[in-house]
Amino acid sequence: MEEFIPYLVIAVVVIIFFLICYWLFKSPQSKDAGLRQTNGKRAGEKRYKVQSNRQERANSMPYRRDDTRTSMNTYSETTTDDENTSLSNRKHAIEEADRMVGNRLMGSHTTVVPKQLVEEMPATDGVEDDVERDFYSPIDEPYDDIDIDSNDTETSATLVMPAVDTQHRNVSMDETRVISTSAMWDTHSMGETCGVADASRMGMDHNKDATESMVPKSHVDIAMAPFLHYFGGVSEATRKAVTEITTDALYHLDVTHPEEAQALLESIVVQEAMLCMQKAYAATPTFWMKSAALEAFLDVVQEPKSSTPYLVAFDALRILPHLTLGHFQIMAIILLLQYSRNSNNYTLDYFQHYVEKYIEPFISDIPRDNSVFRQLEYLRCSMPEREQITFARLMSNSYPFVFNFRGFTIEELERAMGGETLPTSFVVKSMNSSLYKLAIVDESMAQALFRQAHINDIDIQQRLIGLMKSKPTSFSGAEARNILEKISPVLLDLADIFDSGELSNISLTLLGLYLGRAHVKATIGEEFDISRWF
Repeated sequence: MEEFIPYLVIAVVVIIFFLICYWLFKSPQSKDAGLRQTNGKRAGEKRYKVQSNRQERANSMPYRRDDTRTSMNTYSETTTDDENTSLSNRKHAIEEADRMVGNRLMGSHTTVVPKQLVEEMPATDGVEDDVERDFYSPIDEPYDDIDIDSNDTETSATLVMPAVDTQHRNVSMDETRVISTSAMWDTHSMGETCGVADASRMGMDHNKDATESMVPKSHVDIAMAPFLHYFGGVSEATRKAVTEITTDALYHLDVTHPEEAQALLESIVVQEAMLCMQKAYAATPTFWMKSAALEAFLDVVQEPKSSTPYLVAFDALRILPHLTLGHFQIMAIILLLQYSRNSNNYTLDYFQHYVEKYIEPFISDIPRDNSVFRQLEYLRCSMPEREQITFARLMSNSYPFVFNFRGFTIEELERAMGGETLPTSFVVKSMNSSLYKLAIVDESMAQALFRQAHINDIDIQQRLIGLMKSKPTSFSGAEARNILEKISPVLLDLADIFDSGELSNISLTLLGLYLGRAHVKATIGEEFDISRWF
């Protein structure tokens, strides 16, 4: 019996070993089975949550795909009967909430979902990757922009809105795109607070522009458009001045229709000339500026481009906004004294009338500041002379028979006539003596007098010319001042201004002559012929 004891011990040890192994291998299998059951339940809940999210997205987005619903239906068929029943109940609750959310999004700011219709989804913990891969296979997933982070303790789906192709967009009115809560509130608030007002204001502006474009523009409006566009906002006084001079310019050009105004402004040169004219009168709305600007503009339009007046007139328009009354009076008085003379100034009455009409209107604002003369020189209206000339000498050069000779007696006149009779209308009283003179201011006018007096004898003509020059005198100093004062105190004042300032050593350019003539015409209504200098 003792010989079987070792074998019995070995058998007991083997049995105990197998029992221990059986116990060790049996416990992990039970634990694994329990874990698999728990994970299966959680995987089903996760599938339901993702399925619910996809169903909600499919209902809310305008781009639905039938294959998505097919995939969902296929997946639903694989679940158990208990899960189908639970999912069906939950699905009805979610769809009911979706309908309420969609309806309220269309009509109000705030959407309140009944608490009893929404059931919280339990957070998934440690869902296996193979479950997610099976559900989000490329065949079943219609959107590329759904991202699920399996490492998070709570799995959620994030929707990135795709770009919408407006050419293929076909959304029914009852479908609403749900973006995000914050974006939805911001967009809806903006639409309520400012969207309606902006749309209304934009509509009003559009209607206003359309109305203005439908109103036919007159020829004056068309001619004023470049000025208003160039300077932007202008005052009512400026607009009135520009309208006035533009109307006058179009009237002188016989432009009465919008088509004619458009044809006129097709030339860039004419547009610039029109703008300069309007700018000059807008800056200085006076009668003399209007006259000068209008005349220069008409010369630019009507004169040939190859002519000198065309170029001078265009230069005049460019500098007109910078000129003042003092500038114009300087050019006008120089034109009257140095470049013209009155052929009737052989008697005291005629000379006094000349001073009253041609001199007095142009000395009221003559500046004594040398800077004004420098401006005229800079603007190429004048140029300095090397030699200064006095006012008395200027008068004697213009009217030599009036100031440089004393005259003759009646007896000397009768002897020179040789028995012929000279009508008394051709003999006048001398202004610088008690003698008499012929009714001429210089020798160049003698032939006209002889023709009018019917003196055809050349010897008599020569004796009369010699008689006029028989008693020369120097028109200067105190004697000259006395004679000037006798004619008019205005001449004496002008002599003081002339001799003490820059008037005595300047001359005018073509531009200065042009503007001086324009000012004389605007002031006294008389136009001087300056064509010989052009």
